[in-house]
Amino acid sequence: AGGALKEFREISAQSRVLVFYNSRLDGLVKCVEIIGRKMFEYFEDRDDRLIYHSVTLDPTLANTHRGSQKSKDTYLVESMGEVPIRKMTEKYRRDESLRGTDEDFYKLC
Repeated sequence: AGGALKEFREISAQSRVLVFYNSRLDGLVKCVEIIGRKMFEYFEDRDDRLIYHSVTLDPTLANTHRGSQKSKDTYLVESMGEVPIRKMTEKYRRDESLRGTDEDFYKLC
């Protein structure tokens, strides 16, 4: 079945690792979560060349944006609710035919 989970590991409610069969349509092969702190996703065989995506969270930012200040984007954590996002990163497989051009992006932060 597409998206079937191959392996699941949880370490004392602090981190989770999910490994998927390579039959997923989105190419996701592995997801690692350090609960409430960071989430990493690894991809294979995507048309857009995406190979890595991460979200770094910062629970300390939750109380720093009050009143008229613009609130941060958040990520839903099962045991913590909405946690502010500090940083997001995407990495792409290099396209050798584009190397040295403006279209040769391989990391976005």
